[in-house]
Amino acid sequence: MADESKPVKAVYSWWVILWTWAMQVYFVFYISTLRWFVSLLLVLTPTLWGPRLWFAVLGASMTEQPVYLGDIVIDTLSQQDSDGRCKTWTEKREAITNSALSASGWYGPGAYLAWLITAYATALSNIWHSKCSEKHPDVNKLDAEILLTIGYPLVALCDVLLRLIRCQIDPGMTAAVFVLVSTLTIIGPLTRLSWQEDDMEIEIDPHFPRTVKEWTWKTFRFLCHTIVYAVLSEPYLEPRVLLAVYILLNGIRCSITDLSPPTTRILPTVYSQRFNISLYDAQYDSKTGNQIPIPRKVINAVVAAILRFQIVCLEVGVPASQMLIIATEATRKAINSEEFVKTIQNRTHVRVLMLPKDEEGVVGAWGIASGFSDIEGLAIDLGGGSMQMTWIISHAGDVRISSKGSISFPYGAAALTQKLEALTKGKDEDEAAKAKEQFRQEMTSQFRRAWDDLEIPEQLVDKAKKEGGFQLYLSGGGFRGWGYLLLYLHQIRGEYYPISIINGYTAGKKDFENTEVLKKVAQTANDIFRVSDRRRKQVPSVAFLVNVLAKAIPHGIKEAHFCQGGVREGALYRKILPVIRQQDPLQVATMNFARGSAQAMAFMAFSSIPRPTKDRSFPHSISPHVIQAFANILYAHATMSKETAATAALYSTSTGVLAEAHGIPHADRARLALMLQERYGGELPPREMDFKKSLRSLLTPEEIWWTRYLGKLGLVISRVYPTGVIDPSRPRALPRARWANDLGKKKNKQGIELKVLLQKVGFDPTRLKQELEADLKKLRKVGKRKHWIGGRDGWGMKVKVILVEEDLL
Repeated sequence: MADESKPVKAVYSWWVILWTWAMQVYFVFYISTLRWFVSLLLVLTPTLWGPRLWFAVLGASMTEQPVYLGDIVIDTLSQQDSDGRCKTWTEKREAITNSALSASGWYGPGAYLAWLITAYATALSNIWHSKCSEKHPDVNKLDAEILLTIGYPLVALCDVLLRLIRCQIDPGMTAAVFVLVSTLTIIGPLTRLSWQEDDMEIEIDPHFPRTVKEWTWKTFRFLCHTIVYAVLSEPYLEPRVLLAVYILLNGIRCSITDLSPPTTRILPTVYSQRFNISLYDAQYDSKTGNQIPIPRKVINAVVAAILRFQIVCLEVGVPASQMLIIATEATRKAINSEEFVKTIQNRTHVRVLMLPKDEEGVVGAWGIASGFSDIEGLAIDLGGGSMQMTWIISHAGDVRISSKGSISFPYGAAALTQKLEALTKGKDEDEAAKAKEQFRQEMTSQFRRAWDDLEIPEQLVDKAKKEGGFQLYLSGGGFRGWGYLLLYLHQIRGEYYPISIINGYTAGKKDFENTEVLKKVAQTANDIFRVSDRRRKQVPSVAFLVNVLAKAIPHGIKEAHFCQGGVREGALYRKILPVIRQQDPLQVATMNFARGSAQAMAFMAFSSIPRPTKDRSFPHSISPHVIQAFANILYAHATMSKETAATAALYSTSTGVLAEAHGIPHADRARLALMLQERYGGELPPREMDFKKSLRSLLTPEEIWWTRYLGKLGLVISRVYPTGVIDPSRPRALPRARWANDLGKKKNKQGIELKVLLQKVGFDPTRLKQELEADLKKLRKVGKRKHWIGGRDGWGMKVKVILVEEDLL
């Protein structure tokens, strides 16, 4: 006799099930909020997977320094044991053609752990709801979610088999066990079904939650389903998040940016163009100098430019919903601003976002923050029509600016040029000087009032007092032109500056405030790189502004850092999750070049650096991010000939594969370039020696010596592991380093003792030990006194290398 407590029959409406599933997929992939939520959880899974990393996070938060675990230094913001990221289609195809060993560990257990947690959470919600439903028969209805939850283990098992068989990926025995054990999630739905009422049709449960119980379990189960779908589908999708931005500044700029992982942090540009239209100049009569409405022909030209850009967006694949038009000062102050904006919106069908004065400076400050990992100082954006000023503190993706936003002044490069011309027009020399002096005092008083209004934090003021001035972070076309003039000044002095990328360029107080020399250069030089005739005309007004700023800012100016980031970059950078903003730009820029064991190679480099002591330590300026980036790109030029590899590596960060990467300081570009050049032997043709010398001029002698040491270490690692793949179960060599005081023949010299442990084998037909011994001689030479930086009396230390055979298994 049948048990009356169990259902005899349930009526299934399959179209309802399919409709429910389709709606769930729609919510996962088309609702932005859920996508970001899923992305956040996927980023966090590696930390959940590696409990030992919790100690690193805790230690770093307490000491604000990297934490030593064993002999390996771990920077908590660098890529960890398993990043949970499944590779792209291209990388999967490579995995299929390569051996299973070379692809091992690509998928890692992170994604499986995310699936496991969410599957159990889904089952838990169903079990809990079933228990509640036992006491409330009115809600005992079979819904489509039950069948979907039952299907999760089966789908996951197929997913694992596909990766194991087709892609030749080994996720590890632990991950496989997790997937099999997770079939226990069936218990929850089966318990729910056991209380199903007889002859009750399946329903999609469409009513809005009415009770606390319904709100709790419906919200919880929906999020669980969302995460499960995203995790299961992620390996088979290669999404590109393209965003088109059209900026109506004084000049018209358009760009398409790819915000897809893993390079989201560096805001890679897919397409960029600047149209030769000046909205500010178009608003002033060339004869009278009076402001006029933006002419109809200029409006038509702007609309035509946007329409052409929309065609490009269509060809690239940018959806209409991802197109953004931002208008700033030049549009905001136009007499016919409303007509101008409406015309654009009606003819392009894209909404124009008009930034208020204070918001424009805030967005510009975010743009400045996008160009650096850590900054503290004053942010000033010099556009054509206005100048925005605020203070900014940005660390690990956390951006703080004044609660007042920014303060806007009508002192843009074009506006100030026009103002100064108007002050002197029709006046003799004395009257013109008096008018300019009065205007200078007016600007100074406005800047000082702004200083009080911005409420500069004490930590910035104290730092300025201690260091002799504030750090300035400058953006906008007017300041970039000033920066290129300074670069040109280096050239004519014979101080060949190696990097022509304006973002990250730093000028000292003396050079930055040397306005008379720069004005003379702008007047007399025939051709100046990246300084147009229009910018040349603005140099006197920018010089006037710099002089006023130098006197108006309390405690003075320490250094000026020039930034590429502005409103466009700021609008994009604010859209990125904080956990993505935390990433280091240099490390992100090199991720696409990384071999399968790049992180293990970085750990080998860390193990070759002695632990810091009270008296000696590795320079903090060569950060763990730089070393990880070095490991990532270690093999990028390996296929080149000996004649070209070292040269190409030396130029890789300034004009090569990393030149376009946003947010990398010039010093980091120099460090990585010098390490890579040494990794390929260090030999250069005579014409390239000057460039190497100029790169070295950006660093201290201590940094230069360590770049040589790490570069030669990279050469040794590449010889031991020529394909860039390390099998953890079969290591070939492990380095260990310590500070030593007993080096040299007399045992009285200080330096580094590097012990390389080589896997001991009974018979080695490959003669690995002999080959490795030859390569290690190059590392010993770095410690020779004649190779020190600056000669025998320069900076350096002795390097003792010991090769020992041991059983590493």
